[in-house]
Amino acid sequence: MIQTVPADFIGKENVGYVLLALLSENAQTRISELLKDLNMTLPGALWTMPPKQMHITLCEIIQPKLYTEDKDILYKRHEALYENAPAQILSSLPRFTITFNIIECSPQAVIIRSNNASSFNSIRNQLVKTVPMPTETRTPPDIIHSTIARYLKEMDVEKVQQVIMQHKVFIEEEITEFKLLRVSVPPLCKYETLKTYPLGV
Repeated sequence: MIQTVPADFIGKENVGYVLLALLSENAQTRISELLKDLNMTLPGALWTMPPKQMHITLCEIIQPKLYTEDKDILYKRHEALYENAPAQILSSLPRFTITFNIIECSPQAVIIRSNNASSFNSIRNQLVKTVPMPTETRTPPDIIHSTIARYLKEMDVEKVQQVIMQHKVFIEEEITEFKLLRVSVPPLCKYETLKTYPLGV
């Protein structure tokens, strides 16, 4: 029997640098309504993402985990490239729309995702080729998703899946910009915006 993994990192200081798109107010509202329903069915089981922290990760440059070197020093070494390369890649891109049409869970989280990740993966491939990622940084995922909840306690994953299957999601989200953030307390509990990269019309 597979159990959920309680998230013990939420609200604890842990530096990371990430490129992401914050979700619109419309998406925040609709996801919050969904989370309210999930909380009613699974009382006390979920830590739900606050609306203003909801986002889609494009690429993590430095992740909120242990590195062999101080992460701020590591970032400073390639700061110009970390900040300028995304500008060069993103400045030529028009705005685009993604559709969240799947909701699912894993032992670590509840997520919504799109069944078409080609738009994000094209950008990710260019970033990986251009930006010298630290060796400890994992390769970006190949899906478009937003983590909407973590777990507060251990429970049967199958039980969560049964609840999730009772819900459907269909949210069209226009991506108009990406941001480069220095996150000091994940997940986006405390962060600083280093750069904003608007997309074309």
